[in-house]
Amino acid sequence: MPATTPFLYVDKVTLAANGTGTASFQVDAGHEAKIKRMWFVSTGSFDIIEIRDSAGNSYSTASTDKPIPSSALNKPQTAGGGVGEFDPPLYIAPMTVLYIDLKDTSGSSNTVQVILEGERTTL
Repeated sequence: MPATTPFLYVDKVTLAANGTGTASFQVDAGHEAKIKRMWFVSTGSFDIIEIRDSAGNSYSTASTDKPIPSSALNKPQTAGGGVGEFDPPLYIAPMTVLYIDLKDTSGSSNTVQVILEGERTTL
């Protein structure tokens, strides 16, 4: 019988000044995940340039030319005040990786911590 528990996936990416990087979240074999909310903590401003998974699915139309700015995102100090809640939850299948591609816009080295809040089911 499948067991579902609350779960947090966490990754931290250090971006060089005006550089890019990718936060990645692996869902292991024997599990599936439903992500309800994304949270971000950073030392400077950044853009999300794509949200995608290893199966080839894209979860936004964000791009280098049309990014999601960090000023529009959920941060602990502005809980519920920005982009970051998924309704319905974002489903991630077993053996799939979710990628969030980031670009620094602060002009300095920048550390971005991404927390995905949701649930994990053991199949």
